[in-house]
Amino acid sequence: MTIHRAKGFETLNIAKWRVALKKAWTEKSDQKGFQWLQNTEDFKARMKDINSKVLRYNLMVPFGRQMFGLKWEKEMGKLNVKEWLV
Repeated sequence: MTIHRAKGFETLNIAKWRVALKKAWTEKSDQKGFQWLQNTEDFKARMKDINSKVLRYNLMVPFGRQMFGLKWEKEMGKLNVKEWLV
């Protein structure tokens, strides 16, 4: 797999992760707070997996083409849910 294809694949994974996170937050907002707390651990584990792939990718590419990892607080901020940080 070329580096360019690897980056595209990882970008796709990040996009899917963000869509799933948004969906889970929407469900949480519909009085399913307990389910949200259970899903939070799963999302954090998936985020850790994505970040490890980003780290491995960054070791293979020049400095100017490296990607940033995901941060839980930043992703929650995009959803405007600061009060629900776990």
